[in-house]
Amino acid sequence: MPQPTVLVSGAGNAGSVLAFFLTRAGFHPIIVERSPSLRKAGQRIDNRRAALQTVRRIGLEDRVRSKTTKEAGFAFVGTNEKRLAEFPVDEQGAMSFRVHFAT
Repeated sequence: MPQPTVLVSGAGNAGSVLAFFLTRAGFHPIIVERSPSLRKAGQRIDNRRAALQTVRRIGLEDRVRSKTTKEAGFAFVGTNEKRLAEFPVDEQGAMSFRVHFAT
């Protein structure tokens, strides 16, 4: 019996993970992506909660952790070198927000 074919729109994180699980379930996924080439830059990925469980189920947690940028967050700094706002990241990767008001 032939494998059922499923069209997956987008080769980003969600599309790739969906294709992985479809293959595991016996489907033949075909992924279409509008970008003409591999995107080598991108946003920070939230690998907490449900995303972390998915990475663990795929068996890629160690590999993902080895590639982390260990982001410390970012800040907006004024011309006087004073911080105006901060977005620090804690040990678990959670980002918070702080605003510094002028005194």
